[in-house]
Amino acid sequence: MPKKKRYMLIVNPEAGSGKTMKVLPQIENILRTKKVEYEFHFTQEPMHATELVKEIGPKFDVIVAIGGDGTINEVINGVPDLKIPFGMIPIGTGNDFARSCSIPYNSIEEAIQILLNHDVKNIDVGEVNGRKFVNVLGMGFEGQVNWNGRKIEFIKGAFRYILAIGYTLFAYKRIPMKLTLDRKKLEDDIFLVSIGNGWNVGGGLQLTPKAKLDDGIFDVSYVKEMTRWRIVTNFAKLSNGKITDIEEFETFQAKHIKVESTEFIPFHFDGEIFEEKYKKLDIKINPKAQPIIGNCQEINALIHKVFLIFIIILSSSFGQEIDSTKIKTPKKAALWSILPGGGQIYNGKYLKAGIIITLESLAIWQAIENGKNYNIESSNDTYLKDRNKYAWWAFFVHIYGLLDAVVDSHLEPFNQIMEGDVLEEKTIEKDISPNG
Repeated sequence: MPKKKRYMLIVNPEAGSGKTMKVLPQIENILRTKKVEYEFHFTQEPMHATELVKEIGPKFDVIVAIGGDGTINEVINGVPDLKIPFGMIPIGTGNDFARSCSIPYNSIEEAIQILLNHDVKNIDVGEVNGRKFVNVLGMGFEGQVNWNGRKIEFIKGAFRYILAIGYTLFAYKRIPMKLTLDRKKLEDDIFLVSIGNGWNVGGGLQLTPKAKLDDGIFDVSYVKEMTRWRIVTNFAKLSNGKITDIEEFETFQAKHIKVESTEFIPFHFDGEIFEEKYKKLDIKINPKAQPIIGNCQEINALIHKVFLIFIIILSSSFGQEIDSTKIKTPKKAALWSILPGGGQIYNGKYLKAGIIITLESLAIWQAIENGKNYNIESSNDTYLKDRNKYAWWAFFVHIYGLLDAVVDSHLEPFNQIMEGDVLEEKTIEKDISPNG
């Protein structure tokens, strides 16, 4: 029987304009009903969550942030050193990182169920001047909006950010920056730079819509100059992922980014800022550094279903071409079958080869992914069972491909004789036809 997990729940009482404390009884009731072992720990000041994780975290199997993106960032700055799976119950204003992990921010019960499902995936972790971040780092206009929003903290909720955007739109001036993106260098007065590990910022706005949390590289959106009118008229594209279609937006990818300026650089990371100001930034990515609990299997399952339906449609719609110019031998078919689908390629059945290669590859991929997750969380034998299941599926598909290829090649002479007889019979019928 697998070991029962212990959950460390780090609560930010100020998150979501105080909403966290209001929903805490609901969270506790759900956890008790599901007989979860947990402890609440409350933050009292900035960076307190990081201290709690480092001091108490090793006693637990899972670390959970209850709050917004700021709380998540503080927890992440403690967790990567421990390699403990990290989960979240999002209760914030933007909940940007939760969106990237497909965790609902409007249903506590669903978020808790995803947490307990323990769907673990390793994601990349960014780092700027020694401080870690997991979602987005924004400089220039984006960073200045965050700074201005902090000046009106007496206004709560999303309206504060709308006011900050409006004010910054008219007051902001471009900043001279020198950027080094791996080996590429850019130097100019710059309006905005957004560095995405995740795909969204500011409550679902997409400045780096193609960013992936586990691809080992940052997506960078770069805007040298943009008029206020162009910003207002294209604002809707921030929500639909088409912002990179705007001609002012340039996109790059990089693993290591250096930034220099003669002025202090306004920037934020996951909505957080440093107390001190900087004219130089050193930004790098740590690939697959943090095991995260998200809703990945639901997405993977949908992709697999769509793909398999597509393969079935192809199989029923197209015939298989057989190369009849050479006599096939079972021995050669078996040798070709060492490679997935190789025997079918040898026999000239290319569609069947594609199906076998695809199915075997998917099974091997799932076996590897579940094996990785089992190594992260060795007490969870669900991943061990899934790893073994997909490994057996890969084996069975491979053996089927071998047997199918051998049988087809063995029957090849018979098939050619039958085809010859049919052709000869049709020729005779044509010769004796009254109209012939």
